[in-house]
Amino acid sequence: MIWYDFLEEEKFLYSIYSNLPELNNVRINKIEFDNNINNINIIFEMPFYCDKEPIKWKKQNYNVTVVNLSCCNVKGIILSDYNANYMGSISINK
Repeated sequence: MIWYDFLEEEKFLYSIYSNLPELNNVRINKIEFDNNINNINIIFEMPFYCDKEPIKWKKQNYNVTVVNLSCCNVKGIILSDYNANYMGSISINK
């Protein structure tokens, strides 16, 4: 399965991308942990800008698609080689 197979609210991403990319070599901006309910939020930049740009984004001259991915009931996470300019791949398994 690919990461977007796990999404519950994928309609917006499908509306701005003809083909959703794999999450390889993405800039990871923020990772938030909520240990009380085993949730993780990962904020990252998509590997390339959307090909069906919303009018509002075009007017604002946006050039990066930023996603906030919320994961619930997380059983485990592996982080390696983290630094301030972290580029990496995101893999989600069920």
